[in-house]
Amino acid sequence: MSVIREIAEVEQKVKSCQNRIQEIDKKLRTQEIAEENKKRFEEERSKLQETEQLQERRLATLRAENRKTMLVAVAVAVLAYLVFSFVWQVSESA
Repeated sequence: MSVIREIAEVEQKVKSCQNRIQEIDKKLRTQEIAEENKKRFEEERSKLQETEQLQERRLATLRAENRKTMLVAVAVAVLAYLVFSFVWQVSESA
């Protein structure tokens, strides 16, 4: 799987967690909820927040990996350009 696709999937997971956390918060603020259900929602929110934090860290790691890959690609392109230019000039002067 490409890093870009993986980044998109992790971003989607983060958004999903954030949306569900917002839904839970809204329910807890606006609705009368039995104490048992309230605890269940709070536990779910806590687990979602942990998952969101893990996914955010994963996202930061993937973005760093993507930057490194891009830098390597740029370096290879510059090197190829320099080699091609050198070969071109040598062949022109010969």
